[in-house]
Amino acid sequence: MKVKDAFVFFCGEGFVKRDIYIENGIFVGSGFDEDVIDAEDLYMLPGLIDTHLHGCAGADFCDGIQEALRTMAEYQAENGITTILPAAMTLDDKTLARAFSVAAEYVGTGADIYGINMEGPYLSYAKRGAQSGKFLRLPEMEHFNEMQRAARGKIKLVSVAPELNGAIEFIEQCGVRVSIAHTEADYETTVKAFGAGAKNVTHLFNAMPPFLHRAPGVIGAAADCEDITVELICD
Repeated sequence: MKVKDAFVFFCGEGFVKRDIYIENGIFVGSGFDEDVIDAEDLYMLPGLIDTHLHGCAGADFCDGIQEALRTMAEYQAENGITTILPAAMTLDDKTLARAFSVAAEYVGTGADIYGINMEGPYLSYAKRGAQSGKFLRLPEMEHFNEMQRAARGKIKLVSVAPELNGAIEFIEQCGVRVSIAHTEADYETTVKAFGAGAKNVTHLFNAMPPFLHRAPGVIGAAADCEDITVELICD
């Protein structure tokens, strides 16, 4: 297959007008032209990855049913997102375990469910935002391992407020990517969390102290430390 005259995205170059050849579902350098798609004035880019998705199209991940996951995955695929990490809210253990188990068993159409984003419950009460304060708790490996067993190892990202008791040790031990989130942490505590292995910040500027010249907080620490990925709520 040949995709003709598309504006194709290349890292470091942006969008470049060129032809693309696909053979057996794989991009190749050249090919036959019998099957041609005219992409004049259209843009072609790699499938997007959504790592923080609670729900869409009337479905919610924490509904804990296959139909909800299928609705989410198919809607995302229709909008150019090929891989997702559906995100949990801070809820009771039974609800979370059910949602995680359903995600682990999911086989369906649409975007690929690479893993689970466990946003709660290891968060600050003062910065809980839309998270339920009733189910917040300190980060503990025993609890996380219980949730990971329900998820059959599919939890790939977990959020932590690093100022909580035991949080630094949890970050060092949990074995998955950690995101700083819903937190009152200061600059020094956040730097310590990054040193322990945290690599993400959930919705930068939201549910955390503001950036101040004498108290740069999480925002300043994320800017100063290397290899940190941050989310932004862009609306």
